[in-house]
Amino acid sequence: MLVVLFHSGMTLPDDIIQVSFSRVLFEVVVPYFFFFSGFLFFIHCKGQFGVTEYIGKLKKRFHSLLIPYVLWISIYLLLRSLVLFRSHESFVDYWNLGGVGDFFKFYWNYKSLILPYDDWSGCSGYSTVPLLVPLWFLRDLFVVSLLAPIIFFLIKRFNTILVWLLGIAYLAQVWPIHTGATISALFWFVFGAYFSIKGKDFIDVLSRYRVPSYFTSCALFIAEVYYHGVLTPVGYYLHTFFALSMFVSIIGLYSRFPAAFVKNEMLVKASFFIYVFHGFLVPYVQNLMVRIFPSFPSQSYVVAQIQYVMVPLLVIMICILTYLFMAKYTNQLLLVLTGNR
Repeated sequence: MLVVLFHSGMTLPDDIIQVSFSRVLFEVVVPYFFFFSGFLFFIHCKGQFGVTEYIGKLKKRFHSLLIPYVLWISIYLLLRSLVLFRSHESFVDYWNLGGVGDFFKFYWNYKSLILPYDDWSGCSGYSTVPLLVPLWFLRDLFVVSLLAPIIFFLIKRFNTILVWLLGIAYLAQVWPIHTGATISALFWFVFGAYFSIKGKDFIDVLSRYRVPSYFTSCALFIAEVYYHGVLTPVGYYLHTFFALSMFVSIIGLYSRFPAAFVKNEMLVKASFFIYVFHGFLVPYVQNLMVRIFPSFPSQSYVVAQIQYVMVPLLVIMICILTYLFMAKYTNQLLLVLTGNR
């Protein structure tokens, strides 16, 4: 859900409320998914991870990650291409295709996103995304899953050293790979994997540091909002520290107030579908909001805030209704598209 809120954009780029949510709080969500993915990947290994376990895990990831990844991007590419036929534009010219290799970019690194910082080595920061932008998470998750035997060996052999080294690289944002095994994906996946491989309860371990993390998170949140979150170099560097501190804070809160973290079973089942399908809807819902509120982008603060709230709400509502419809009438297709979730 928070991913939808993040991708729905901002209507007032300098507004403190929208910066607080869209450029600070919502930005921390995806790294945590990598953590839990790493933890769950090794959860039943019981200290052993051989060829049989590895192949079994990859088979599951092939169905739960790779097949949905390819299908959804292909569907998105097909729908976008149908619009071209209606407008009589050239498929090759529109997509700027120079050969078969360029076609592969749809599924790997279709676009480069320039980040607002130079890393500590002086190199400009950037990341890449596939054609359907939100699916970069599935891409990176599948790639780091391929590295599972190496991760398992290094954690078993060197204990926390790998976690610390990747943690330093993550906080410093110094990493040579910008597609696939990115530092955010690798660090958080390994961080979660460490607890699973070592048989440790991450809730018990991390909740011990909840009190200092509360104060640290509050201080970093204020500082990051002041620097406009990930939109500025200082805010971007602060964000890695904030994401880590906030994660410990959330775990600490869960350990103290577990009843407050109530999950809705239907939303849990629909979450993957919502995560993928919202990428199709957001631009159209944004245009709809502009038509409903024709004064935007005027100086109306109220109108801008209404649009900011309504876009993600409408997108989520449409996603849920579509999911429920498919679950009732095209359930087999839905299972394939969601990786049997």
